[in-house]
Amino acid sequence: EGTTDAERVSLGLFQRDVLIGYRFAFNDIDGRELFISLITDLERESEYLCSLQYSQRLSDTWSLKTGLRVVEAPIKDITATNLENLHESNHIFLNLTKFF
Repeated sequence: EGTTDAERVSLGLFQRDVLIGYRFAFNDIDGRELFISLITDLERESEYLCSLQYSQRLSDTWSLKTGLRVVEAPIKDITATNLENLHESNHIFLNLTKFF
């Protein structure tokens, strides 16, 4: 409260943003879980970050986590600010973890 639009942009990455997410835990012995989220900016149009993750245990000592992230935040001015710095930095990941 009490800041201008320009001041809010300089304060941090997530100013007046909304996160909508859904987590589904299968509640099985493998600990499978699916997580979907969307972060969007209420002030700046066409700016969002989407994420999809899936994880599960493979055995007593191994687990798997995979997912993807999509960032859409086209640069609207001469210089990129906040989420615009990550525009099209989409990625896919796969983590295979062994516990001791």
